[in-house]
Amino acid sequence: MPGTNNEKLIKDQDKFVDEFYGYEFDAVFVLSNEHGGDRLFPIMSGTADLDNYAKAVIDMMFESSAFKDVGVNDRWIQSMNLTKRYTIGDEVSHIEVDIHQISLG
Repeated sequence: MPGTNNEKLIKDQDKFVDEFYGYEFDAVFVLSNEHGGDRLFPIMSGTADLDNYAKAVIDMMFESSAFKDVGVNDRWIQSMNLTKRYTIGDEVSHIEVDIHQISLG
């Protein structure tokens, strides 16, 4: 939205500022280990593909009014680091997400 702090960091008069290189998206998908066993990473059938998990989270976040209100767009994601693993011990299944601007300096 015009006048927001985020837009000032990204655009100036409808042009991208030189210091804006896009976003990096990091996510860890921690799945319940319903099969038991000692395997940390799910390679057997029964879990979705990692890229499908990432797309679902990105679409949910970037389509939200909070992201739209500040003018953030998922087409500006330039890098993704994704991990899918099982829970360890008493850990509860969850998703960890970090989105930050790419900095070259």
